[in-house]
Amino acid sequence: MKKIIKLFSENKNFNLDKSFSNLKSLEKAEILITDNSSIVFEFMLIFKRPIIYIDYKEKIHNINRDKIPIITIEEEFKTVFGNQLNINDIENLADLCENLIKENNVSSQLVDSFAKKYLSNLDHSASFAANYLTNKSKSN
Repeated sequence: MKKIIKLFSENKNFNLDKSFSNLKSLEKAEILITDNSSIVFEFMLIFKRPIIYIDYKEKIHNINRDKIPIITIEEEFKTVFGNQLNINDIENLADLCENLIKENNVSSQLVDSFAKKYLSNLDHSASFAANYLTNKSKSN
């Protein structure tokens, strides 16, 4: 981190957000650039803005993942919403960013459809959680 701060601290477009919540930074961002972080879900589902995945290394947490022949939610999300850029083509990053920001062809309908398919208790998660906790406390 110290090296990154030293390299970019004089750049007016560089901002290191050390706050506990990343919501303000995400809100300001026109585009998200990531490796394979799950932050893409928050960014896309809340703000419906473009995402670029930098492909340089597979991020595998479960070495037995091939034993179940299904596509993970992360893989499907990346296929549907991601714009992939290989690390060997990193010199094209600025152009890709400019094009995605200009076009911002993220379909709200597609984002909402994905959310409905994979997320539960949409639009009423707080009341669902409150009811669950209330019922759970009564049963103890």
